[in-house]
Amino acid sequence: ETLLYFIYAFQFIRIVYGLCSPVVSKWYSNYRNSVKLRQAAAMREATQDDDMLDSDALVDTTEPWEREIDLEEITEVHLFMEYNVRCFNFGLATMFVTALPISPFIICLFTVIRLRELAFKMCTTSRRPAPKRVMDIGLWSDVISMMCTWCILTNVGLLVFTSNAFEEVSWRLRVVVYLAIINVILAVQSLVERLVPTESENFRSILARHEFLVEKHVFGFQDLTSKDKGDSSAKRGHIDLGPLEEQILKNDESADSDLIPGLKELDAELESVKRELSIHKDKLTAALKNEVYNEKTGIGETIHGLPLGCLSLKLIMMEGVNVSAAKNVSVVVSLKSTARGDSTAPGPPAQVSKPGRPSPNSDKKFSIDFNQTFTLAPIKSHEAQLIFDIMDGGADPKRRGTCKLHLRDLADQLDQNKTLNVLVRQSGPDGKFEPDTSARLFARVKFQYSKVLPLRTKIYELQDTERTLRADKTALRLSKSQS
Repeated sequence: ETLLYFIYAFQFIRIVYGLCSPVVSKWYSNYRNSVKLRQAAAMREATQDDDMLDSDALVDTTEPWEREIDLEEITEVHLFMEYNVRCFNFGLATMFVTALPISPFIICLFTVIRLRELAFKMCTTSRRPAPKRVMDIGLWSDVISMMCTWCILTNVGLLVFTSNAFEEVSWRLRVVVYLAIINVILAVQSLVERLVPTESENFRSILARHEFLVEKHVFGFQDLTSKDKGDSSAKRGHIDLGPLEEQILKNDESADSDLIPGLKELDAELESVKRELSIHKDKLTAALKNEVYNEKTGIGETIHGLPLGCLSLKLIMMEGVNVSAAKNVSVVVSLKSTARGDSTAPGPPAQVSKPGRPSPNSDKKFSIDFNQTFTLAPIKSHEAQLIFDIMDGGADPKRRGTCKLHLRDLADQLDQNKTLNVLVRQSGPDGKFEPDTSARLFARVKFQYSKVLPLRTKIYELQDTERTLRADKTALRLSKSQS
């Protein structure tokens, strides 16, 4: 018990330190930024520049992601240490509960406090971690499973060999009792594992909901529980020919095909267009069951209102931007609305690339390779710009260049190789961004935002082609009759 109390006291001291350290770190970071702002204001006052002396001299105008790049990065080592602490606490709570029955409650309290501490650190004193999909927790699951078995051995051993209940029993009988109790508990444990499902009903419903959201966003999931009866596709703007054109399509004109030269070829071409038009109409009908095109935002939405805009970006390389070293350079990719008076975010938060590396295949100055892929989703509007901010961790200020790409330039929903001209920060007290013909950023971009719109456009084109072919057929008949 004394050892356990000592361990819990150490855990308490560690938690107090963990709670205090992020607060002190955040205070120091704010103090350092305020000192930099005062120094910048003093330099501006010394230059006696009226344009730079204003009431906003002491206002921090840096973007949140610019301040975030100075924070501590959460690495796999941090995750390993957290798993290590969690498993250590789990072992204390289970293996020695017989010696100190209150230990599970103490560990539970420590764990709750630690979780809030980590949440505070993640939101204020560290960079936003990049999510990574994994199947499970890996080897730690086997460690926890082994602890569940070892806790039976340790607790039964403490109960049989150290408690007063078996003082008058011989050691040989104690061993027999110890083995018998262990086998009974292990049998009960195996039975419970077989009878009790590993996933609760609530957990299964959460997993089903997540799969539903993924399918709905990526593939356009059809809601089979919808009570909508009748021609719902017509309500969503289903495109079809009018009754007069339908009657024209049913007319039998095959009698003149063999009599008028060129009419047979037009008939064959018209049949091909009609087949293709029918296929695209079927595709449009299927797409309209899962997607509604929002004319205001220019983005397709699922029938549940989730935007379908998805931007796939591959950051290839950069050249011509004066930086301290390639390993210090990263690119912040963000979206900014271009609609007047619209301050809402048009898409997900900004993402930061991995540090670059010198390009071995280029003789250009300051040529840096990235070769990193980003996916930004969901994007809610076409009225937005994709902004690339080039950050140099070894320079001050860190933002060395910027370039922009409007989403309207990606309206064809195809892969495009883009060469973007970078505005480079100039040396001097004002640090303005000016164009530099040698500074360029190379990227491959694809913006997918609707399945309905390209189908509609294709149907319009096919209908125009069909009308043109019918007009040509009519002109051939008229010329034949007049001759």
